Amino acid sequence: MDGEETLWEMGEELQRDGSLIEILDLLHASSYVWKAVQALYPQQTIHQQIPLVEERIGRTLHGQVQGVIRGFRWQATHQQLSDSQRKQTGPGIWTVFPWSIFVV
Repeated sequence: MDGEETLWEMGEELQRDGSLIEILDLLHASSYVWKAVQALYPQQTIHQQIPLVEERIGRTLHGQVQGVIRGFRWQATHQQLSDSQRKQTGPGIWTVFPWSIFVV
């Protein structure tokens, strides 16, 4: 599933019989991670950002999605990322990504 709230609402309807397993939409989540890393580390080249992205996507694949989100939000606050800088990344990590969690 991706971050589209209506999909999660539909999933709740389907969950009634207990057969639904919700899985992170990694394609969208990866793009959100890239954008967040670029916003938080603008001084680094793409080659320098790759390990940061790989680490966060790896943590995401190990079920640590909420920790990744908290870390990005903490960094954004700590680095005093402006609203306009956050908007440049799209909704992803700041609003949509929290809906995209593993539920097993």
